[in-house]
Amino acid sequence: MRFRDDEGFTLIEAVVSIAVFAIVATAATFAIVSSTRAASATELRVAAGHIADAELDRLVGLGPDLTEAPPVGEVTNDGHTFDVAVEATPEYGQPCSNGIRDIRVSVEAQGRAQVSVHLDTRLACAQGSGE
Repeated sequence: MRFRDDEGFTLIEAVVSIAVFAIVATAATFAIVSSTRAASATELRVAAGHIADAELDRLVGLGPDLTEAPPVGEVTNDGHTFDVAVEATPEYGQPCSNGIRDIRVSVEAQGRAQVSVHLDTRLACAQGSGE
């Protein structure tokens, strides 16, 4: 029984307030974990984009008329490992069709984050390279 001049909280009020606090704390923790994962994935995506851009710049510098595909494979950046692949249409070593060669650089992050970046470009082949 409670009298009007009693001060303090009843047991039920204390339990309800603890439950409300626990729900709010759980929601806040979930939000923090989700934003941390999103930031990590964004960091990987940016790193993969830089790697793809550097590889594409290297390929453009080598030119469209290579006799074989340039070597690619794994690249490590800030402790993360990325797989780098290059596709060319027509393939390197084959004559250019219509005077152009389409090149795609694909970079995928290894590990639990599913991050991949693809960059495409079109290069003009030298005159007489298979037309």
